[in-house]
Amino acid sequence: MAHAVVTRPMLFSGVLALAVLAFAAAGWSLWRAQTDVAGWQVVAVDRAALPDALADGPFVASERAAGVWIVSTPDCAACAALEAQAIRDLAERGVGVRVMMLAPRDATTDDATRARVAVVAARQDWLVYRACFPKAQSGCEAGALDPEAIDGYIEWGRATQDRIGAVVAANDAPLRFPMVFWRAGREWRFATGADAADLRQIARDVAPGA
Repeated sequence: MAHAVVTRPMLFSGVLALAVLAFAAAGWSLWRAQTDVAGWQVVAVDRAALPDALADGPFVASERAAGVWIVSTPDCAACAALEAQAIRDLAERGVGVRVMMLAPRDATTDDATRARVAVVAARQDWLVYRACFPKAQSGCEAGALDPEAIDGYIEWGRATQDRIGAVVAANDAPLRFPMVFWRAGREWRFATGADAADLRQIARDVAPGA
């Protein structure tokens, strides 16, 4: 039986090392994809359920026709930053934004913040939302609702979160805030834990050439 002879061992070692690094990089990328979904995704599963869930939620709209939906929470600094950037950047392109502020079941939300979340849901007015978040300002009207009404509006937001979260889970994505949903042609797309890079993609999708 003939034996292969390596005539250039240094070259062979270098090629072998590059191959090992390539396999390691591929394995790392696969592991990241399985454990920490990053960036935007296509809604491939339960996509028919998403438009109704968005339409039925307590969103406030910057414009009559809104093309981007943001689901946010009061204690999320990344959410506040994304909302501000999305509102500014997309408005310049003529794209309206809808925001739903909610108090998740698994979060500890104080009574004053619950009241702000509830009054925005009750009024569904963009100016009220801007007065109440990221912090309460004049015009927030946070004391306008009784405790029972506050509980009801909080549950409305949570029920919407459940419906949207079911779609997110069906598409193997983690439930992280802020969540953003938008359409690219006939395709629904979304990002959880959305950031500035996702906003650039959204701008390309919803306002091409603007």
